[in-house]
Amino acid sequence: MTTDRTGEKRRPEREITYQVGWKRGRIKLEPAVPVENGGSDARLVSEMPRLSRVEYALWRPAATAKDEIVLAALLVFPAAVFGIALWLVYKLSVQP
Repeated sequence: MTTDRTGEKRRPEREITYQVGWKRGRIKLEPAVPVENGGSDARLVSEMPRLSRVEYALWRPAATAKDEIVLAALLVFPAAVFGIALWLVYKLSVQP
């Protein structure tokens, strides 16, 4: 606790840092009212710089497909690859 010029007791200014995933930030606690009134004003100070268009395109959430489409792709893709492999073997074996 510190006392200011008027003799009121105040909490010292604090700064809390946090990291959620790749985002970092700071919460700055500034005493807005004396301790007797029981409170402080907390505001968020972001350290994340503003993303450019290219960075936003790289870091935006990926699109997801519906479960039915993913299931169909998982069933059709191996069969299609097997068919293409057989066709390539046939093409290589019937060379003149």
